[in-house]
Amino acid sequence: MIRKRRRKKPINGSSRVAIWESAARKDTDRGGSRYPGWWIVVPAVVIFAAVTMTLNRQHSSPRAIPSRPAQASVLEVVESESPSAAQPIEPSVKSERCVTALLEFINAPDHRTRCEFVFGRIAMRDILEKHYAEVGHCIPRRVINPDVSAVAMQDREIIIVSFSDENGKVNAAPFEWDGDSYRLHWEAFAGYGEISWQQFFDSRPDGEYEMRVKLFIPENSEIQKGAITALLSHPDLPSPKFVTIPAGSNTYRQLANCKAATDVPALIGIRWPKDRALARPVISRWIHRDWIGF
Repeated sequence: MIRKRRRKKPINGSSRVAIWESAARKDTDRGGSRYPGWWIVVPAVVIFAAVTMTLNRQHSSPRAIPSRPAQASVLEVVESESPSAAQPIEPSVKSERCVTALLEFINAPDHRTRCEFVFGRIAMRDILEKHYAEVGHCIPRRVINPDVSAVAMQDREIIIVSFSDENGKVNAAPFEWDGDSYRLHWEAFAGYGEISWQQFFDSRPDGEYEMRVKLFIPENSEIQKGAITALLSHPDLPSPKFVTIPAGSNTYRQLANCKAATDVPALIGIRWPKDRALARPVISRWIHRDWIGF
C-alpha cells in the first residue's frame, strides 16, 4: 500500500542544490521500501536509540558522523563529474571554449562580471577599472574572423585567440585552463603596465616601472659607452621609441639569445636616468620573456 503511494521525484540537473536534494531523497525511498512495517517497529527503535545514545555518550562525540558533510560529499562528487569542470582534450572543443569565454568577457555588463573570465577574477576589478579609465582603452565590441592557436610555455598550454575588432585592429587574447574553465590573461591581452606610456614619456617620473613591451635590436647594433640601443614598441605607442640596454645585463643576454632583428615580447623594468640630459630611458630589469603572467 505505501509503496504504491510513494513516488520518487525526478532529478533536476539544472540546479546543484536540486541534485543534492534528490540524492538525499533516493536514500530515504530505499529505506522505506526495505521496512514497510514502520508503524510496528517504531517503539522498538525508540527504545534501542535511547539505550545506544546513553552508551555512546561516553565513547564518542555527537559530531563524529555528521550528516551535512555526508551530504556535501555528494555535492562534491556531482561537481567533479560535471563535464564543464573537466579540461577538454579535443582541439576543436578548446577553441570553442576559449572563443566563448572571450565573447562573455567582451559582452559582460560591468567589470565585476567581466572579471569572472580573467585570471585573478574579482581581485582584478580595481585594476581593470583604473586601466580603462586612465588609458581610455575601449573593449572590443566585435570579434571578427577569430583564429585559434596553441603555444607551449614551460609545460603550460596557452590558447591564443587572434581576431580583428570593429576598427580593424588585430588583437591577441591568451587563455589558459584555470581549474574549471579557460580564463583570459588580461594583462597580456591589454598590454597592461604600471603606468601609461604617455605619462611615462611626457613626465619622466622617478622610479622603475614594470611594463609589457616588444623589443627589437637591429642587426648592425654596436655597444657604445657600455650599452646598446634598441627599439621599444607597444600598441599604445604611435611609433617605436629608442631605449638603452646596458651591455652585460640580464636583459642584454636574454635578447642576444633571441633571433636577430625580431620583435621579442617581454615584461621588463624600465626607468629614466637621473641625468636629465640623457634623452633615452633605460631597461633596468628583465622579468620574463613573453607577456603572459607567471
